[in-house]
Amino acid sequence: LKFQDHHNFTEKEILNILSIAKEFDAVVTTEKDLIRLPNSRFDEEKIPLGFLKIEVDWLLHGKEQMQNQLDALFTS
Repeated sequence: LKFQDHHNFTEKEILNILSIAKEFDAVVTTEKDLIRLPNSRFDEEKIPLGFLKIEVDWLLHGKEQMQNQLDALFTS
């Protein structure tokens, strides 16, 4: 299932997610969308609820360059 960013789930959508999750044995979402889902409902249905943690790792000189750009942006 796909939802737009910052989506507020309706009761009908949550029931649909729970129904489909029973076929796949789990639900995986992004870390920030996890707070929009009622964890207790997944516990009640014994459906594992996981999230993807998104992090950025910079290769080569990217980290220093990005930090310099961020510093310039926030100190202006």
